[in-house]
Amino acid sequence: MPSKNQRSLIEQEGRNFASMLFDLPLKELQNPSETDFKKWQEEYPHLEKTTIDNIIRQTQEARTHQQERVGWQAIPHDLTVIIFVLGTIVFGLKIGIIVGIASLVFFESLFQFVFIQKYYRPLSLIVWLTYPAYIILGYYLYQQNYPWYWIAVAILGAWFGTFFLGNLARIPMKLIMQAKKEAQVKKSQQAK
Repeated sequence: MPSKNQRSLIEQEGRNFASMLFDLPLKELQNPSETDFKKWQEEYPHLEKTTIDNIIRQTQEARTHQQERVGWQAIPHDLTVIIFVLGTIVFGLKIGIIVGIASLVFFESLFQFVFIQKYYRPLSLIVWLTYPAYIILGYYLYQQNYPWYWIAVAILGAWFGTFFLGNLARIPMKLIMQAKKEAQVKKSQQAK
């Protein structure tokens, strides 16, 4: 059984190793070469092979989870574009804009609070529908006899607008979450 100093040395090496791994590109982390393994064993001699394998696996899971969380925040943009285009085709451009803005605010608020990992993969495929949606929007507006420059403004407005308004829509939720966190800190300090 390792002594207390050896355990702390092993723990510190494990933290340093995990930190180094976290900075690697995910593809390199998922498929490390034999030379990488040998190099890591030389750099971190107190870590056993099973420990190195566990740290690599945990770091892969953490990086994948982090990427999914970041990707989860892009889904409201994709949903909004599709709903905006459908609203425009069914009800007209003015109603489509209103429906698009309302859905953007709703989805941005919802997706900040809720993260369901099993739904990320299917919902992330929606991004492949947004580009055809822009083309369909352009074609629909062309059929409605809009001049080409208004069609370009509508498509660019939908693209840039969802990103800009999405950031604005996140502000109230961020303030609410920050106030909730501060209230919890105050409550825990008062309990002491």
